[in-house]
Amino acid sequence: MKRLLFFLLIILVFVDKASAQEIVNGKSFIHYLLSDSTAVDDISFSKEFKQPLAINDVPFVKEKAIVPQKFIRTKKGLFILVNGTGRVYEIKKMGSDLSVQRIDSTIFFGYNFGAFSFAYRDTIYSYGGYGIWRYNGQLRVYLPNKHEWVLVTLPKEIPFYSNLGGGFKTWFDSNKGQLYVNRMPDKTMGQDSIYMLDLQSKRWTTKGKYILTIDNLEDQINTPWGILGKGKENHTSFILLDLKRNRILNLSKSKSQEIINRENWDTKYFFKDSSLFIVTDSLYKISLRITDFEATSHGIYEETGETTFLFPLQKIIITSWKLIAGMTICLLIGFMGATLLQKKNSPKNFGNGSLSRKSAIPVFDEKEKGLIKLIFENSLAKHSTSIEDINKILGLSDKPNDLQKKHRSDTISSINQKYHYITNSEGLLLKKYRSEIDKRSFEYFIDFEDYQKLDGIL
Repeated sequence: MKRLLFFLLIILVFVDKASAQEIVNGKSFIHYLLSDSTAVDDISFSKEFKQPLAINDVPFVKEKAIVPQKFIRTKKGLFILVNGTGRVYEIKKMGSDLSVQRIDSTIFFGYNFGAFSFAYRDTIYSYGGYGIWRYNGQLRVYLPNKHEWVLVTLPKEIPFYSNLGGGFKTWFDSNKGQLYVNRMPDKTMGQDSIYMLDLQSKRWTTKGKYILTIDNLEDQINTPWGILGKGKENHTSFILLDLKRNRILNLSKSKSQEIINRENWDTKYFFKDSSLFIVTDSLYKISLRITDFEATSHGIYEETGETTFLFPLQKIIITSWKLIAGMTICLLIGFMGATLLQKKNSPKNFGNGSLSRKSAIPVFDEKEKGLIKLIFENSLAKHSTSIEDINKILGLSDKPNDLQKKHRSDTISSINQKYHYITNSEGLLLKKYRSEIDKRSFEYFIDFEDYQKLDGIL
C-alpha cells in the first residue's frame, strides 16, 4: 500500500511539472514572442509593462521615467504601444540583441490614456481612453502604409477608460471580431449596461443591464471563452465571465492553484492556442480547456432586449428595405392568389370540349352521354354493363380489338376526368369490377349518389 501511494505521488509531481511547463528563463520571453512558433494573431497582455525596454524619445516625459507599455503580437511582428501617446514601436532581433524602432508618425499626445489596445486580423486597434478633459469612445485603427492612426466612424460614441475599477473592463472575441465593453463613466451613456461592437458591421448593440455582484476582477485576462480573472476578496480562485452566453464559471481548484504557484507580485498573462502563458522572471505555459471550468447559476447581465445603434443612412436603408420587402411580399401574395383564382375558374380543356365551373358549356359529347345513361340505367336495375355493351353504344363492335380497347379506355377516362372537374371530388363516376364469368374482363356501374352530382349538366 505504501509503495502504491509513493508511486501515485511521483505521478502527481510529474503531471504538475508537465502541465505547468517552463518555457524560458528571465526576461527572454520577448525573444520567445519573436520566434516563429508564436506567429499567430492577437497575442496581447493582460496588463501593461512598466517599461521593460528603454524608450527615451517619448515627449513630455522626464529621463528614466516609467512609461507603461502594451505588447501586441501579430503575424506581422511584435509591437509596443506606449500608454497615452499613440506611438507604435516595433521590436526586432539584432543578433542576440533587440532593436526597438518607432514606425508611426503620430504627433498628437495625451488623448488616449487608459485605452484598450488589441489586434484583429493582423491589424492593431485602440479603443476609448481619457485625455483633453474628456472620456472618449473612439475606435482607432493603425495603418502601417500611412504610419498613422485613422478614426473609424461609429454610429454612437460610448466612452471607455480602463482604470476606473469595478467589474470587468473589456473582452475581445477575436474569432467573431466583437468587442464587449462595460462600466462607462458617464451615466447618461448607460453606465450599468454592457455593449457589444461588431467590427465588421460597425454597429453597437446593447446586450443588457449589468448585474454582476463581483465588486472587482483583478488580473483580467482575455481568453477565447471570455474574461478570466481573480475576485478581489479571494485571490486564490479564478472565475470566467462568459459574456456571449451570459454566465459565470469557476476554474477548478487544481488549475487555479497551478496558476497561483507560478505568480509573483508583478505577473503578466497572455493567451495563445487555448494555453495560458504566465510572465514573471520566467515564462510558464499552462494548458486550459473550457471543461476545466464549472458553470454557476449566476449571470453577468439582465437581458432586457437588444438595442442596436445604427448610422442614420443605415436606418433609412433598413427601413426602406423593410418597406420594400413588405410591399414585395404583399404583391407576390396577391399575384399568387390571383393566379390560383384564375386557374380555379379558368376553363378546363378536354379532347372534345371545355368546361368552366361557372359556365354552362356542355362537355360530354353525345356518345359519352349515351354511355353514362346506359350504365346508370343498368345500375338502377341492379345490372352491370359489360364491355360488349359499351362497344355497341360507342360503335366499336366491328373494330379491331386493339382499337376497341384504346377508344373505350379513352372515353371512360375522359368521362371520369370531366366528372372529377365538375364535382371537384376525388371519386370516379364510372366504376368497375372484374367479371365473374371472365376474370380477364371488367363490368361497369354508376352509384346513384355520384349521378346526382351531375344534375342539370346532362
